[in-house]
Amino acid sequence: KYTYDREDLANRLSDGCIIGHTTPHSSKIWVRVAVEGIYSLIVSRQRIRVAPDEIGDQPIDWYLPTIGIFNPILEHHHFTSATDKTHVFTITGLEPNTVYHYAVVAAPEVTIYRRWRLGFEQKHCFKTPPLPYEHSHVNFGFFSCHDPFKKGNSGIDLWDDFFDILNEYQAS
Repeated sequence: KYTYDREDLANRLSDGCIIGHTTPHSSKIWVRVAVEGIYSLIVSRQRIRVAPDEIGDQPIDWYLPTIGIFNPILEHHHFTSATDKTHVFTITGLEPNTVYHYAVVAAPEVTIYRRWRLGFEQKHCFKTPPLPYEHSHVNFGFFSCHDPFKKGNSGIDLWDDFFDILNEYQAS
């Protein structure tokens, strides 16, 4: 059995999205990528269906119309290790009560085995709330009891700490 003793050797989340605060007209989308570089977040009313290798070296704004994606919201960001290769996109101009599909694609110059990072294998979507919209305050916590570096409590002892933190921030 191998025991990790260095944090940089552990497996980490490579690519992922979390849909955050969403109103009838906007949404915040947190993105993490595996490799530094420029990536595009595509948000569209049309379902995004692609063969991930088909894009080749084409710029994303040229490629999307060839697969039937017209007038998407297209945001770009240069991800770096300084922010753990994460970024929160604020998407505006959305319509109420509407399903939006999203995907993340690396720029042609990013050295990575597949440019399509998210949104091609599985349906990635969210829905804006309808009008009239009543904002409600929601706090939530995301925790894991996985502690491969034995830096603190482990296993069952962590749940009491998690509970205290959630109460401190009035999460429910």
